[in-house]
Amino acid sequence: MNCTVSVSSLIIHVKSMAMYPLLTSFTANLNQYNFNLSQFCGYTSLKVLIITHTSTNISSDSVAIPSCLSSLQSLNTLKLVSSSTILQGPIDGVNWTSMTNLQALTLSGTGLTGKLPLTWPTSLTSLIIQYMNITSDLTSLTWTTSSSLTSMTFYYVQGLAWGAAPSNAIPTNIVTLYISYAPASAKVYTMTTFPLSRYQQLQSLSLISALSGALSTDLSMMQRLNTIDLSYNSLNGSIDSVSWGNMSSLTSVTLSFNKFTSLGSAFSNTPGLQQLYIARNPALNGTIPQSLLQSTQFTRL
Repeated sequence: MNCTVSVSSLIIHVKSMAMYPLLTSFTANLNQYNFNLSQFCGYTSLKVLIITHTSTNISSDSVAIPSCLSSLQSLNTLKLVSSSTILQGPIDGVNWTSMTNLQALTLSGTGLTGKLPLTWPTSLTSLIIQYMNITSDLTSLTWTTSSSLTSMTFYYVQGLAWGAAPSNAIPTNIVTLYISYAPASAKVYTMTTFPLSRYQQLQSLSLISALSGALSTDLSMMQRLNTIDLSYNSLNGSIDSVSWGNMSSLTSVTLSFNKFTSLGSAFSNTPGLQQLYIARNPALNGTIPQSLLQSTQFTRL
């Protein structure tokens, strides 16, 4: 018999957890708590473990991510999220590769540190790393050709580097890619460092606080790309260096907070475009094409 526990606020003790020997799913928002993640390691039938702490009021000792989580062979969803520094320490101790059924992993907390694992389980489809201080180069990651990963998010991270060729660290079958740096630790690269033509399955692309130079002409080849966000960078030059009309699936473009100087003829042949954000480009010259403004699809500028 499977057992599911879902609570909004709970004080958890090891003895009370013993009431659920066949626990398969545990979801809790623990703003007032006394718990240790190690107490979940004995639940080998656990498939879903979601623990969040959304309060900035720290009323207990810090919580580490224990190496024994590696024993949860049945786990397919793991989400550990803290709005404070309550989650503390490195993530290196867990043997993530041994978690052969893991499909979705979210680790979020300003107190979390460490290096990203060199390899991940091939079952992983979604990886979200947020607010962490990472001492890693993305090029150190290794994805096999059998990788199932389609969604990768690094949000407001510190210390993350791309190295010389970030494409080595991202599976070619990626569908959603989001990389955003914490401003104080932003490492700036040109878009040519990122050969987008390798990622023909991409539908959503966000590269924030990381880029300088001109737009990559590789964008013109992204036939499946639906949304693109390149805001808060130092991109410059002309926006029409990209053949936006070739991107037949494009519905939303965000280029705000950059250093573009010319709009040129950009977006004159993008009938499917619904949203365009180009504000906060102080030196930008040009006008939005009437064909776009009059489009029944276009809803926001």
